[in-house]
Amino acid sequence: MSKLSLKRTSQIIEGTMNGSYHLVRRLTRFLRIAGIVTHIVGNSNISKTNIFQSGPSKTKDRVCKDFPDHHASHVVKLQVVPSVLECNPSIYNILLKCLGHTHFVHRIFNLCIGKKIDTLQGKLLQNLLSIDWHNETADNISPAAVKVLEMIRDSWIELITQEMSGGNYTTDQRRELSIACQFISNMTITELFEKVMAGLDYMNNRIRK
Repeated sequence: MSKLSLKRTSQIIEGTMNGSYHLVRRLTRFLRIAGIVTHIVGNSNISKTNIFQSGPSKTKDRVCKDFPDHHASHVVKLQVVPSVLECNPSIYNILLKCLGHTHFVHRIFNLCIGKKIDTLQGKLLQNLLSIDWHNETADNISPAAVKVLEMIRDSWIELITQEMSGGNYTTDQRRELSIACQFISNMTITELFEKVMAGLDYMNNRIRK
């Protein structure tokens, strides 16, 4: 477990989130997608390659009106494959709501590194879904799954590190990048796997409602 503290809420502007928290959640919520897909595949006739696709988000749970220089920034920037609506409207609506989730963060974390993470999530989706996660357990994670989790984690670290050495960030914003980078670097394979499995719980909880 990472010993580095990750603070969710900004102490500067109440009601907004720290950039570091947002960047870490963009990783962990992306990993959750694998668990969501695993649940759907196990409980429907929808194949795992016909659930999510890369592309700009089509839903947003809110807009940011009350915080200057802040955006309602998507956490996962993907699309639901349209055919899901025909196969299972209930699941389709759950997924739309999932992808519409946003954080109120400073706009630089949405327009600068955020745009690059948008691209990264779309690029890594196929890698994330290349593993049959229903065959994996926390006590016995396959070498292939470990490799994928490491690759995704390292991709986040590489991107954040690149941003730390460039970009038009203030000192405080660079500190947020550094905190996110350190936190992600300290995440173990077990912790990353738990984020995947959180997708199963997410779907179970939504379907019960």
